[in-house]
Amino acid sequence: MSVKIDNKRVLHSAVHVAERDGFLNITREKIAQHAEVSNATVSNAYGSMLKLRRAVMRQAIHLKIYKIIVAGLVSNDPTALKLSEYEQHEAYQNSIGK
Repeated sequence: MSVKIDNKRVLHSAVHVAERDGFLNITREKIAQHAEVSNATVSNAYGSMLKLRRAVMRQAIHLKIYKIIVAGLVSNDPTALKLSEYEQHEAYQNSIGK
């Protein structure tokens, strides 16, 4: 598998795990299991869990996955906190009841 495909697969799986288990509960092991790759592949794809979490948040913002965005806001994730006040409000409003 190419590096680019691995990175996309890892990111897709990380977003899925963040939706399922919560943004703060993503782990290398859970992502690897979902992506059907090794833990080393997850590590190699982004270099660190911090970088991977940042990529997950960017992807969640791009896809408007409000559950993940709100978790980032609550946990003071720097990427989530860069959202405008309007975007933050939108995330909170759209996550209620979902």
